Amino acid sequence: MTQIQKLLAALLLIITAACTPEEEPKLEVNAVDPPNSKLELEQFMKAGREAFQEFTFDAGAAQTITGAEGTIFTIPANAFEHPNGQAISGNVTLRLREMYSPGAMIFNNAGTVSKGQILNSGGSFELAIQQNGTDVRLAPNAQIGVGVPTDSMDANMELFAANTRDTNNQINWQAQDVNVADTTRDSTGTAIDSLYRFQLRSLFRFINCDYFNTDPRPLTEVTIQVGPNMTRTDTRVLVYLPSVNAMVPVYNFSSPNFLINGGYRLPVGINAVFIAINVDNLGVYNYAIQQNTVTQNHLEIMNFSSITKTQLIQLLNSL
Repeated sequence: MTQIQKLLAALLLIITAACTPEEEPKLEVNAVDPPNSKLELEQFMKAGREAFQEFTFDAGAAQTITGAEGTIFTIPANAFEHPNGQAISGNVTLRLREMYSPGAMIFNNAGTVSKGQILNSGGSFELAIQQNGTDVRLAPNAQIGVGVPTDSMDANMELFAANTRDTNNQINWQAQDVNVADTTRDSTGTAIDSLYRFQLRSLFRFINCDYFNTDPRPLTEVTIQVGPNMTRTDTRVLVYLPSVNAMVPVYNFSSPNFLINGGYRLPVGINAVFIAINVDNLGVYNYAIQQNTVTQNHLEIMNFSSITKTQLIQLLNSL
């Protein structure tokens, strides 16, 4: 049994124990798309996100800041200025949201795709540095050192960043042509830490260590079948690839199927976790999480169960 399978089995036991027969909602879905389904899903995604971590400090003094999950920022003194070019004095606040787990990727709409291709991810985060609620920028020639924690250093990893989202509210990742696999070593060549390291020469809202997937295995289209009355509006579908830490959002929909094709086609033989979230016309939450090995022309039929909103947030954040 793989680690993902063990985790899913344990979470199923937690959910089963938490719901008595009287408390368990019934699965009721009909052909009428609820008028608030899109808003309901958007509110659900926001509810599942971790709050920003906030670090307030004197902009005139050098700082080293470490996030709860190990992201490190090395900030020189007098590194910031206002958008009009005036130097910053006084306190500034660094706001950080780390997005290293599958659940964090889901709730932050942080799919690891760019220009129609899948990205292998080494970890991403959202960053804002502000004074009195207004974003500042880096002063000329100032740089912020960044370290992103990793359990498995990959020499192919590069820096991707973005300030905007696309029409599906996914982060619009752009390659920055910066290699980040630079583990610090001592005089004997032994690794001191396992961090992807790079320098920020401008402040981006979203930052990711990634590279384009180059799996040599044949690629295949994938069909993900949901309920006959589910729609693109009330259903969210994603595929997580544990071996490369990739999260693929799926929006191509032809009832009752979500389709993966084009650059998002998956390698035959790769292990995938299929995730579907639905809110029916009664406001009941339904979900399916299934692990499978991708086969040629793969068809994944999602088997839904009902769950409370709170339990689903807990489940996804535990992935």
